[in-house]
Amino acid sequence: MLQRIFSTLAVIAFLLLGSVAMAADNSSVLGGWNMELDLQGQVFALDLTITETEEGLAGTISAAEFPESPISNVTFDGETLKFDADDQQGGVAKVSLKLANNELKGSIVAAMGDIPAVATRK
Repeated sequence: MLQRIFSTLAVIAFLLLGSVAMAADNSSVLGGWNMELDLQGQVFALDLTITETEEGLAGTISAAEFPESPISNVTFDGETLKFDADDQQGGVAKVSLKLANNELKGSIVAAMGDIPAVATRK
């Protein structure tokens, strides 16, 4: 009987520690980021903010040229941050950025094509 109680407690502890570890993985992308897009040689600055809610990851994106808007379908697998954003032309931009050395680097796939993007911490 005592062995069964200890086994049950061990399983509960494992599950709790596993969920804490998963939440800690998101911490590496949470917060504010200065993002730059290279659109055919022209560099555009964006503000990206990643937050965590009870439902999962969320965030906003903004620039001098357009107001803050929410991003959707935000995921982070420990290596790659992905989300969708309004492309300001009535479509959806698909963003995929790999985290390395406290920098997010990747691209945005939108109606205008594949646009290189880099983000650094604020």
